[in-house]
Amino acid sequence: MTKLDAFKDRINAIELLRIIKATHSYAQMSKYLALPTPVMSRYVNGRVLPSLKRSKEITRLFNEKFLLDAVRSRVRVDESGIFHLSALIRDAVLQRVIAKVMSMEFKLLQVDKVLTVETNGVPMAVHVATELGVDVIVAKKEKEIELTNSLRRSA
Repeated sequence: MTKLDAFKDRINAIELLRIIKATHSYAQMSKYLALPTPVMSRYVNGRVLPSLKRSKEITRLFNEKFLLDAVRSRVRVDESGIFHLSALIRDAVLQRVIAKVMSMEFKLLQVDKVLTVETNGVPMAVHVATELGVDVIVAKKEKEIELTNSLRRSA
C-alpha cells in the first residue's frame, strides 16, 4: 500500500463517520467503535485523522452495519412500487462510498467500461468508473436530433 492509498483510506473513514453522524449521536457511534465521544467528534469534524488500522476498522464496521441502512434511509418507495432515488442522488459522499464498495467487488472482473442509463444513473456511474479507472458509457432512451450543416448555417 502506498502512502497515498493509506491517506485515502484514512480520509474515507472520516467520510464514513460523517454519513453515520447524520443518523446517529456521537454517544451511539462511540459505543459501536469503542472510542471516546471526543475522539469521534475530532474525527467527524476533520481535526484528527484516524490511524490506518483504525480507519480500516471504521470501514469494515460501516460496510457491515451502516451502509445498507444509509442507502435505505435515502430511498423512498411510493404506493405504486416506484423507487425514488433523489435523496441518494443528492448525497455525493454516500455515492463515493457506494462506488468504493462496488469497485472492490468488481475489481476481480477486470471491468473496462461502466454503462448507465442517462440522467439519474450518471453520477453514480462516474463515481464507480473513477474508482475503477475506466470510461463511462451513457445509454440514452431516445436518439439525439443532430443538426445538419445546412441547418446550422441557417440558424
